[in-house]
Amino acid sequence: MNLRLVTCFFALILPFQLSASYDPDLLEGLKARNIGPAAVGGRITAIDAVNSNPDHIVIGTATGGAWISDNGGLTWEPVFDDQPVASIGSVAINQQNPDIIWIGTGEGNVRNSTSIGDGMFKSVDGGKTWQRAGLQGTERIRRIALHPDNPEIAYAAALGTLWGENSERGIYKTTDGGASWTKILYTDEKTGGTDVKIDPFNPQKIYASLWQHRRWPWHFKSGGPDSAMYISWDGGATWTQKTQEDGLPEGELGRITFSPSPARKDRVYALVEAEKSAMLRSDDGGRSWMKVNQDTNIANRPFYYNEVLADPQDANTVYNIFTFLSVSIDGGRTFETNPVINCCAASNTVHIDNHALWINPEDSSHLIIGNDGGIAISHDRGATWRFVRNLPLSQFYHVAVDNADPYNVYGGLQDNGSWRGPAEVRDNAGIRNLHWQEVGFGDGFDTLADPENPRRGYSMSQTGFLYNWNLDTGEGRLIRPSPPQPGVELRFNWDSALAQDPFDAATIYYGSQFVHKSTNRGLSWTTISPDLTSNDPERQTYKESGGLTPDVSGAENNTTLTVIAPSPVEQGLIWAGSDDGRIHVTRDGGENWTRIDERARGVAAGAWVQFIAASPHQAGTAFIAIDDHRRSDMTAYFYKVEDYGRRWTRLGEDLPGYALSILQDHEDPDLLFAGTEFGLHFSTDGGASWSAFRAGVPTVSVMDMAIQQRENDLVLGTHGRGIFVIDDYSALRALDESTLEKRLAWNLRADGVRGMPGPEPADPGADLPSGPRVVAGNYTVTMTLGEGDGAASDSMEVTVVADARTGVSMADRSANFAASLEVQELQTQAVEAVERIIEARKDLDVIDQMMARRSSDGADAEDESIKALEEQSGELRESLNELEKKFRTPPGTKGSVYSDHTVSSQIGMAAFYVASTLQAPSPTALGYIDNAKQVTNSAVSEVDTFFVEQVAPFRTAVEEAEITLLSASQ
Repeated sequence: MNLRLVTCFFALILPFQLSASYDPDLLEGLKARNIGPAAVGGRITAIDAVNSNPDHIVIGTATGGAWISDNGGLTWEPVFDDQPVASIGSVAINQQNPDIIWIGTGEGNVRNSTSIGDGMFKSVDGGKTWQRAGLQGTERIRRIALHPDNPEIAYAAALGTLWGENSERGIYKTTDGGASWTKILYTDEKTGGTDVKIDPFNPQKIYASLWQHRRWPWHFKSGGPDSAMYISWDGGATWTQKTQEDGLPEGELGRITFSPSPARKDRVYALVEAEKSAMLRSDDGGRSWMKVNQDTNIANRPFYYNEVLADPQDANTVYNIFTFLSVSIDGGRTFETNPVINCCAASNTVHIDNHALWINPEDSSHLIIGNDGGIAISHDRGATWRFVRNLPLSQFYHVAVDNADPYNVYGGLQDNGSWRGPAEVRDNAGIRNLHWQEVGFGDGFDTLADPENPRRGYSMSQTGFLYNWNLDTGEGRLIRPSPPQPGVELRFNWDSALAQDPFDAATIYYGSQFVHKSTNRGLSWTTISPDLTSNDPERQTYKESGGLTPDVSGAENNTTLTVIAPSPVEQGLIWAGSDDGRIHVTRDGGENWTRIDERARGVAAGAWVQFIAASPHQAGTAFIAIDDHRRSDMTAYFYKVEDYGRRWTRLGEDLPGYALSILQDHEDPDLLFAGTEFGLHFSTDGGASWSAFRAGVPTVSVMDMAIQQRENDLVLGTHGRGIFVIDDYSALRALDESTLEKRLAWNLRADGVRGMPGPEPADPGADLPSGPRVVAGNYTVTMTLGEGDGAASDSMEVTVVADARTGVSMADRSANFAASLEVQELQTQAVEAVERIIEARKDLDVIDQMMARRSSDGADAEDESIKALEEQSGELRESLNELEKKFRTPPGTKGSVYSDHTVSSQIGMAAFYVASTLQAPSPTALGYIDNAKQVTNSAVSEVDTFFVEQVAPFRTAVEEAEITLLSASQ
């Protein structure tokens, strides 16, 4: 049986348009479920723990919010899901009062796919609730430094905007717990605060650094004349800049980070990016510096990882945290790389690309490291590590589904390959990490299954490396297109455009600056378009990207195609978009292309085309997401394009976060889904109004979406929290506010039987528990509101689909269901019998109290009839107790007693036999059912006889003795 929850919405009053301000709790019946994977993690940006209780850990993630563990990293809870952003730059725990936690939002590892922040947040109850604590507009808070004695004083290093210039950057200080901030170190709109540390021996002494940097869609530059190192001896009131005369590297500087040693006064380490980067050390508190290490790659990618951390117990031990983790035990002069932190080495499980390291100040053998693959914990100075496998922080760029049953989900992850996993499993334990398979290496992007065989398909890694994978053969064949002619250099985006032809399973499309087409699954290619980009040479500086430290990874490749979208309703119709704002359409399979982006209104020319969804209803219609955040415009630009690009309509202008993905439902053309950097939104009126979908979906980047049309499932690929599935969202079709408030969820089971009475009174209005699964077929679900003439009702037809794996005939399924109902009837009889026993016992309690009152009055003190009744009451109570034991072990029974003989146990065995299969009951099962009937009938008969032969005469005697609640005088 397909055990999917059916959620039905009923229209009982006249509909009206859905308001964007409806209560999101009304969608809890459609709550999304997370399916992982946690086999690999996502980027960790910050780690802190409570010094006096190092099992209490707080981590910040690049795009997955903040998480807390209270048991040393065994289990974790997300604590930031309801906040406006999910990108964390820094975390800091007040060690004097660990309930006070500070979070600076906005990641400081400024790669091309980094998200954005929204200021400082603070919790005073251990992360249960959060309040804003200022610094909105800073976009990225890289570091927080808390005063060790005064909880009102804190410092923040604000990087500022990455893709533009702003004045809300620099080093800030608060003296009132975040109510207000003062900018205490600033040079210009191009230079941000990248580090701030408090000297462990003098809280008035502050180390800080400013970093001049800028990213463009096509270029990155680290370094400039305003990058500098500063020291303050008066809590930031005045600053002294350190220069090459003090021992710093010559020339312009880039990113700088510090680590004052808690083990030795005046020992400070600094990692400085320069033309010749260096590990510096000061033994006089920063007044002078010596270059202790200038190896070529001592700072190999400072824009992405620039961390140094002194051992809290050994002044000569210092860690360099970069692609790998290296440690020096001679004061920074030489470093040895940790061999275990290398995901590419055999048998290793800990990722590379490290961003955060925490060292237990009381035990420096206890380490926690965070990197692009999650976190790992060591208790032996890094000799061995435990990788945390239950943090679903995967950063998907794309998501896709196949048509298997159950269907599979595919997607590519930032720096963690391409993966395939099931949307559901028909196992008791649900989806686990072991169900996910890696099908491609590198940074993963579009990952597609072959429409004719989901055991094979396509995966892509950065800068256009396209592969054909096959799970049966283990092959990963490179199929990247070659240039159409000698001398032509293909330009592939970091995240290139890939599409499957809807009409031919062997045909795929791939994008460089051209659209390439293969009709044999990538074995050979033809170029079917001219250059569809601007081909602007000013946007083609990616070969020199990096600034002081070259970083030509392909992340800045530009003037490339980013999306190709063939129409599912008109063969030969293809839409294509580029990272420099060009959008083209062809209706003849690539013979002729028409540019249409000039008709877009409201967005600046040249903005990145992020997503195109060709309409499944009308050939000339498409939905387009344009993302201009790479030029510091965080507005959401969604468009509906009609008549093959001649008419453009802006959608969702007020949606929070920049535009990432948009889809149209395949049945209801007015039902739209939009993914932004800050979550999922939907519209039921074609985009005229929008509502946030918060049922199970955190405020996280919804980078891509896919619809599994057979199941009506919406699958979300989030960049930070893995995959979410909204099962059977069809109830959203034609939804309005009136129907939203009247909904019914059915779990495909018949009503069960109320449970045996317990020590607490039962709720007479409670729903019955679930009973057996219904057989496949058509059902009418009816909802009625009110009673009598004022009642309103509505009905709808639903179809329950059989589980195709079992091969069980309808006759057998029906026989199984009938047997389940037969056993349920026995359960009903048993429950009713025990309820009679319980009620009789309650009546005896009342009668005993009334007889006791009569005796205490003195008038009937010597009445032998009352004494006889009291004795008879006690005998009846003992008999009731013995009768109850025939049905069950009474509540409150001491220890574990033998109960297999009870009616409940016998019925339970029969029910277990029947429910363990969908087949018709076996002869053995029928035997258990017959046995349950016999013991149930016998016990119920005893109860009936008892009430006739013993309870009835007692009731008569009580009445004759005139034992009542009210005396004659009353």
